[in-house]
Amino acid sequence: MGSSSAAKVGVPQARAAARKKAAPARPVRWGRKSRSMAAVDVRNVCQPAKFVIPLESKSAIPKSLAPSAHMMHRSDSPAPFLANGLFHLIVGIAFLIHASGKTTHRGASLSIFAANAFRWALRLLGDDVFVSYSRRDGGDYALALANALAAHKLSCYLDQWGTPPGAELPRPLLRALSRAGMLVIVTTEGALQSGNVAAEVKEFLGTGRPIIPVALGGDPVITRSEEGTPADAAAPASLARLIRGIAVTADRAGAEAPSAQVLTRILNAEGFTRRNARLRQVFGATAAAMAVLVIAAGLVLLQLTEQAGEAKGQAIEAKDQARRAEGLRVSAQQRREEAEQLAEQARRSLTIAQRNKAEAIALQVEAQEQKKLADQAASRTRLHSHGLRLAAEAQALLTGTAYRADAVAFQKLLAAHGAAPGVVVDGAMLRALNSRPALERVLQPATPSNRIAYNPDATRLASGGRGVIQLWDAKSGALLATSPRGGKESVESLAFSRDGKLIVSTWGNAVRLWDGETAQPRGEPLAPHERRVLGAAFSFDGKHIVTAGSDGSVRLWETSSGKSSPVVLRGFKESARNAFFMHGGEVIVGFSFGEGIRLWDAATGRVHEHAFEGMPRFLVAVAPSADGRRLAGASGDGEVFVWDAFSGKKLWGPIQAHAGAIFSLSFDPLDEVLVSGGADNLIRLWSSRTGQAFRAPLRGPSFGIRAVAVAPDGQQIATVGPDGLLRTWDMFKAMDIGLPVQHVFKALQKGIDAGKLDKATGQARMDALANAVFSPNPELALSSDQKFMLRTEGNNIELFDYQQGSPTERVGAPWTGHDGRVTSVAWSRDGRKAVSGSADKTVRLWDTRTGRALGVWKGHAGTVGAVAFSPDGLRVVSADSEESLLMWDVKSGRAIRPPLRGHSSDIIALGFSPDGRYFVSGGTDGALRLWDAVNWASMGEPLVTQGSDKHFRMAAFSNDGRYILFHAEGLMGPRIIPGPTAWPEELCEKLTSNMSPAQWREWVSVEHKYVRQCEKLPVPE
Repeated sequence: MGSSSAAKVGVPQARAAARKKAAPARPVRWGRKSRSMAAVDVRNVCQPAKFVIPLESKSAIPKSLAPSAHMMHRSDSPAPFLANGLFHLIVGIAFLIHASGKTTHRGASLSIFAANAFRWALRLLGDDVFVSYSRRDGGDYALALANALAAHKLSCYLDQWGTPPGAELPRPLLRALSRAGMLVIVTTEGALQSGNVAAEVKEFLGTGRPIIPVALGGDPVITRSEEGTPADAAAPASLARLIRGIAVTADRAGAEAPSAQVLTRILNAEGFTRRNARLRQVFGATAAAMAVLVIAAGLVLLQLTEQAGEAKGQAIEAKDQARRAEGLRVSAQQRREEAEQLAEQARRSLTIAQRNKAEAIALQVEAQEQKKLADQAASRTRLHSHGLRLAAEAQALLTGTAYRADAVAFQKLLAAHGAAPGVVVDGAMLRALNSRPALERVLQPATPSNRIAYNPDATRLASGGRGVIQLWDAKSGALLATSPRGGKESVESLAFSRDGKLIVSTWGNAVRLWDGETAQPRGEPLAPHERRVLGAAFSFDGKHIVTAGSDGSVRLWETSSGKSSPVVLRGFKESARNAFFMHGGEVIVGFSFGEGIRLWDAATGRVHEHAFEGMPRFLVAVAPSADGRRLAGASGDGEVFVWDAFSGKKLWGPIQAHAGAIFSLSFDPLDEVLVSGGADNLIRLWSSRTGQAFRAPLRGPSFGIRAVAVAPDGQQIATVGPDGLLRTWDMFKAMDIGLPVQHVFKALQKGIDAGKLDKATGQARMDALANAVFSPNPELALSSDQKFMLRTEGNNIELFDYQQGSPTERVGAPWTGHDGRVTSVAWSRDGRKAVSGSADKTVRLWDTRTGRALGVWKGHAGTVGAVAFSPDGLRVVSADSEESLLMWDVKSGRAIRPPLRGHSSDIIALGFSPDGRYFVSGGTDGALRLWDAVNWASMGEPLVTQGSDKHFRMAAFSNDGRYILFHAEGLMGPRIIPGPTAWPEELCEKLTSNMSPAQWREWVSVEHKYVRQCEKLPVPE
């Protein structure tokens, strides 16, 4: 059968159309009683339909229908009805046999017989002949052949509608094909070129039943098809190859009816059995099956009778044993009760004696405990005093120092935090952290480095110098491994595979692979290009490496064997500076200094023909975004661009980023930050979406920044300068506005997946962050259980049921009482109370269950723009448009603290820490400040400074206090900076070792036991 499309049957005669409309639901039989009329049962692939087509009008059948037709021809004999009855009888017998086989072990073989019976029954209903043909040039002949075979009382299958173009053969057609007794192929030119005819032949070959090819025009038709190229290039196998070796019966070309030779070959085919003959054979098999069924039923009944007798005997024996056991139990119970009575009497006597002794001992212990508690209180007082002293000493050490981490000061601060936890030491830690720039540490490689790369989980940093690769611990800066020297030339490129197991580097005209953990060479060097290799990168699956050479070509290589792909990607007349994979490895990107960017299909090598808008004349650096949708480029005169990778449309730029050439670019893992390093010694951070600078640039060493790389967890930047030293920078400080929330989630999840962070601990941190209740809009507030939401509406407050991320319906009437617009609202942690601020300069307390006002607090001189409950629900902090903060006692409704100032404009965001010791505020002056709620004082300089044009809309702590979350205008989503709970860890990350026991005794105390402050750092001897 060839490829086909749905065709309309043209029946010109009105009588035929009436007959078609009158009986569409039942098949019409075709036999000797109506020789001038052929009743055709047509099986439509899409939906069943039956048609009556006159034999004498077959020439009127449209060629769009006839060539793809397969019809079912049935005679008037009772064979179909008999076959149907036998089929149901065999199925019933097989089912009973199979059921008996499940009951007993003896019936296992009967189950196998039953399965064979099922298959045999299906074979009974199959047609005698399945006619396969092409609709292009074999339809008339196939229809005439079906008529002739029906006259000899054979059942033929002929599908009159065909299959949709390009679709697989429909299941009903495949079932009819598998059950047919013989396959007759009308081998015309169209059939030899048809993929569907070949598919039908290939499917039928597995049955082992006869196949008769009928060649219209003789064997030369088949021979020519074998020698030529099939028109249907998508056909899985050529029909000529499939029927090779099968005797072909020829008929004259253009024949309208089959010759006697063709009919004789079909009727006398070896191994072919008519359906009527198969039905006669089945009578004997059915009788045998019934006999087997009777025998099986008898065996099952006999075994069930034996089992019932055995079960009855066992039940009687069990009852006897139960009666004996009950008698023994009652006797044992009586003896046990007598023993318990005697034991109880003995216990009472012993208890009286022990009570008298215990009272005497208790008096002695109480005296000792009182003395111990007094000693501990004195020891804690001394330790606290030592802690305050250490904090003061640390601050003195940090005063006046610049651009380096003072290990002694940080160690003393950590010891002070353990000895005297509280706001005094926390303030000292905050000042220490704020006094340190973004620079974390400087690493000294074995040879001056040119290139750097992070491994995928951001735990290792690779550097490449003159013939040497070195691996560093990305967090501590410790050297992990150094490779053997591989040459004297400088490394031109360096990249990790996506699983972190391999590193590829290039120098000179060589490419070399290294072990990603030991830095040892893997295999022999490759020489992929005639001249220098300037860039190399792994494919997404790590199976291939792409290289770019100064010969202007880009090539693909197998990672395991080092064999070159036959596809050479060309597009540059001059040097190809670098190449890498994008978009899941489907696209290769390369660029040249003077010829711009080229994109190729990785599978075919085809060039994506589109120009990049505004391409600079000299392109010196290109970097892909993490999602593969954008490309960043830098020009030789210090401009930065960002393009859509697949359309070439410029998204932003040019921006004059540096005062000279830009040597390197790198995106962060969430594609929000673009880092650039240039010849002007500056490292700059940009919003990759808008091109806005995040902060003042970081200043590196003199004579320029050769390479920059952002860690895959987004928390660190690494750079290489002309001095060959590696420098790592803290992304928190570099951005000066915190990290997006997704960065922390991603880092925690990576730590859990890599087994470097306890799963329970990591998940708890993620939950604590996710459960931090905050809203960018102070006029909305969610309850702590996130079941209800408060919303301001003019002078009123409305309570809503909150489910699945959105309010559903209002609960009760609006809360009324304010005389001005309500600007802010907040819940207590237990959800029983709420507090609101208004333009009427008052703060109101509400009962959330009734909506009744519990108090009206007056004391502000301006609009109250933000309110917040303390975690214990006993205090409320409020802020107004006159830059002042007030603290209220919830029970009395009085202001318990004088106005506190620090902002230079309206305060519109407030949030308490989980322990209630701190609260954070954000205002329209663009500052985020931290306050000491215990001593009612500022903690120093602002945590974040955005500028007066970027107002803070939200400020809150995560539930574990590790993070401070905030949202401000101009930022895409909430941001995070470390909170007080995380400050000790921040200090630990700047150290390489703990305080030694000797230092502890000298700096802290001799009487107090040594305490390890940083769990992940070693303790010096």
